[in-house]
Amino acid sequence: MYVITAYILNLYVTLLTTDHKKDAEKKLNGSSIFLQGLILIVIGAGSTLISGNYFISPREKYLVIAHKGVSYPNAVPNSLIALKRTIATHPDYIEIDIQPTKDGVYVLTHNTKVKTVSGETLDISKTNWSTLKTKKVTEDGHQFYLTSFSKYIDLANNKKQKLLVELKLNQTITDEQLKQFVAKYGKQMKENKSEIQSMNQNVIKRIYQYTSLTTGLLSPVKNTVDGNKISKFYAIEYSKVDAHLSSQIRQYNKDLYSWTVNDKLDVETAYMIGVNGVITDKPRETRTILENISEKLTYRRAFISMILNQQSDI
Repeated sequence: MYVITAYILNLYVTLLTTDHKKDAEKKLNGSSIFLQGLILIVIGAGSTLISGNYFISPREKYLVIAHKGVSYPNAVPNSLIALKRTIATHPDYIEIDIQPTKDGVYVLTHNTKVKTVSGETLDISKTNWSTLKTKKVTEDGHQFYLTSFSKYIDLANNKKQKLLVELKLNQTITDEQLKQFVAKYGKQMKENKSEIQSMNQNVIKRIYQYTSLTTGLLSPVKNTVDGNKISKFYAIEYSKVDAHLSSQIRQYNKDLYSWTVNDKLDVETAYMIGVNGVITDKPRETRTILENISEKLTYRRAFISMILNQQSDI
């Protein structure tokens, strides 16, 4: 396609030079303008299909997932402080990040290290919960105490709010530690109907053996999509999601979540390329957009948004 495009453009470019003007004019006069136009249309359509920059029929099921447990961008992430307010926006899931302390207590935090208001830097994996829970930490201008996963999910269960739980674990986690995690939190998570995701594909493969909870792969890039039972869904960074990837995942009857989607145009575009769940900092506003999308959907604006924001492998 690129070679043909370059050839046609070259014919016109050579018209600007004196040496090849006559040869180019002959080729252009001898060629059908209609045929050239048809070739360019085919090239454009083919490129669009290969790049994934096109729309497909929306999913019937569409989920709104509150990113890091917040209901607005400046809220305290992964905290009990934000939980009740976020529940009030009625997201389908609340997405949170958890990781283990030195003594195996899982706490809510996105970062592997936290900074306290007194200036200390504490490594979560090397600090006991008995110490961490007494330290007020600071993050993005907020000051708060870390929350244990057990306490957080208790409140979520009380409010009948489902969670999408990201396990932030490295390769050194042992099978025994994964078993301990399931033994310690599995009952609460089953009651909650939680889903588990992780960027560590190896962790997902191993923990799948010990739990019946839905597991999925979280990724900042496109990943190989297949029919394995381990990844029931894929959570892909928004700029890497396109209609081609969405179609592949749909063929295997799996879910596709994109993150982090906050802008109205991005919500509309995600809807039109077949994503069936958005992870967002604005669950209430996103729900409103989706409820009104059939009436106010503008393909032109959404297409422009897709071209500007989506990334192609080409």
